[in-house]
Amino acid sequence: MTKKKEFKITANLCKCNNCNSILIDQNPQINAKEHILTGSELEMQWTGGLVEHKNDDPHWVCPICMADDYLVDL
Repeated sequence: MTKKKEFKITANLCKCNNCNSILIDQNPQINAKEHILTGSELEMQWTGGLVEHKNDDPHWVCPICMADDYLVDL
């Protein structure tokens, strides 16, 4: 019987220090550490096209806080 290989999915992560969400980092630092995903991570929100950010240059934000002020790399 062949043993089934288990694959781990990894990604760069960041944390929002305002709401404590763990996010999949869409704009990681060079050589940022990759973490094994647990399935509880959130996707970052791109502000391009959002009415509430129409006067800002598009950027990645926390989907809960709609800000990037509190994001830190993990």
